[in-house]
Amino acid sequence: MKRRPVLLRALMASAAAAVVVLPLQGAAAPAADAGTLLTWTGKVDFVADGDTAVIDIWGDGTGPRAVRNNGIQAMETGQCHAASAKYAFNKLAPAGSKVTMKASKADVYAGGRPLRLVYNAAGVDIQKALLDQGWVLPFTIPTDPINQPTYYQAGQIAASKHLGLFNLARPCKTGPYQTAKLKVWVSYDADGDDLANLNGEYIRIYNAGTVAIPIGGWWLRTAAPEIFRFPSTTKVPANGFVTLHMGKGRATATNFYWGLSAPKFPNPGMSNLLGAGGFLFDRDGDLRAWAMYPCLYSCTDPATGKVSLQADYNPPGDETANWNLETVRVTNTSDAAVDLSHRVIQYKSWTWEIRTGTVLQPRETFVLHIGAGTQTRLVQHWSKPRDILNNYDGAVELRTTEATRIACDTWGTGTCP
Repeated sequence: MKRRPVLLRALMASAAAAVVVLPLQGAAAPAADAGTLLTWTGKVDFVADGDTAVIDIWGDGTGPRAVRNNGIQAMETGQCHAASAKYAFNKLAPAGSKVTMKASKADVYAGGRPLRLVYNAAGVDIQKALLDQGWVLPFTIPTDPINQPTYYQAGQIAASKHLGLFNLARPCKTGPYQTAKLKVWVSYDADGDDLANLNGEYIRIYNAGTVAIPIGGWWLRTAAPEIFRFPSTTKVPANGFVTLHMGKGRATATNFYWGLSAPKFPNPGMSNLLGAGGFLFDRDGDLRAWAMYPCLYSCTDPATGKVSLQADYNPPGDETANWNLETVRVTNTSDAAVDLSHRVIQYKSWTWEIRTGTVLQPRETFVLHIGAGTQTRLVQHWSKPRDILNNYDGAVELRTTEATRIACDTWGTGTCP
């Protein structure tokens, strides 16, 4: 099944806004918002960790039981910042206090625990409060995906303010390589069929520094608890990157494989799942770099308004016999250099990540040919085995890896996603 992303365009009005279920073109029906859910009340027995409390749910006859907070993921007990998340949760809902719990249906569980949104006696959304403080990660649990825009935006705001987990200046332990200039991004939509191209989903770690950074024993995760730990000899090259592919393959010095058998990252708009992220932790458990998509807060890119995009979807000649005649062109229309490195060109289910070092000088044009050929700074090749640009209706988009649109070109009855 090919999964075509449709990008989320509406942003939440503020971090404290009421939940809004945002329409996604072509998506499945969204989950109910928090105002239309089943509701229970109970009393907190004790807080177990940053995303679980033991609660006596009144009327169910079971006595105190562990309840899993929906929409968030805390560090596990004993890990860096786990105690801070537990402390913050306990301040919001101390032992003996009344809480309200909500879910879209009664029989949703996580690890044998009822999966619920939990609100304290003052009506405070505990999940959002912990996200606002930066002590937990936004985490969509597919069995009951509720309040995702609110929680993803809250997580992104906390990250932008370097709160809690995201505060690089207050690590659990200093180092290693505390001043390393590392960046993470996610390829959430593989080129073509995500199910057939698992390795087209990946997390990249980029080192913007001038010396290689050893990351042996460091680990990557999405917000889900499963992790991938790097071998002891792994280094991120200076001005280079290490890539963790989601599928299977033979590891090299800079390419690693998680070995999964199904896609890891949801495409925004293709289901009732909003997005995900990639998070890099050092061997001490400190969060060192991260990415979350789709962007819901401060969604800008330096190239926006400085480039034009043009698809040569019906060029002179027979593109069915010579599909290199089909091209996508990006022109720098500004008076300053524009770096397009690692931006994404997308047409339907096909994606191309622009290569490192693709910097356009004023009025220069970058050309992406559909077929095969030699890769250079200004001329790159998608290496497709046939022509792909529909002559009658279509749209090509230039976007960031966080799903922020930079430019779009349409023809016929096509519309920008």
